[in-house]
Amino acid sequence: MTLRFILSLAICLLLSACQSNTQAEQKDLVEYFEEKNKSLVYETEVIDGLTIPAWLKGTWQNIAESNTNNIVTYLFRDHKLTIRQGLRFQGTEKLIESYKDFKLSENSTDSTYAIQLTKNKQSLEYEFKLRTFEWSGEQVLTYSIVENGELKRDHFESIQLVLYKI
Repeated sequence: MTLRFILSLAICLLLSACQSNTQAEQKDLVEYFEEKNKSLVYETEVIDGLTIPAWLKGTWQNIAESNTNNIVTYLFRDHKLTIRQGLRFQGTEKLIESYKDFKLSENSTDSTYAIQLTKNKQSLEYEFKLRTFEWSGEQVLTYSIVENGELKRDHFESIQLVLYKI
């Protein structure tokens, strides 16, 4: 009976540790978005009025991510960027109100696309780079996010963080 209790306790502790790691991973990803949108998991962020370059159009996703809550999908179509987090997306597309009155500017080359949203002293910048790594065998997308001059997300190159065209 004591051995059974010890095994049960060990399993409970192990499951608790795994759950804590999952929550920490979610927090790490969600913190890249502005404070009032921390509930962004399963919601959509839409930036409208863009001129998306042809090489970028389509759906890009970090398909190598094992935690489905941390899967991020960037959908570039026509004049709109839609960002979704999590596979069990339940919401509807909406324009995030905090960007509505921001000035929009863009820069693009044959492999880099940048969006800058500014208003007074507030700014949000996304930069997307088309890259090929030895381990990828195909072109992938890395991206960075800078909010109010502070780097929130760098161009991470690990397999579970880069975006693949799907």
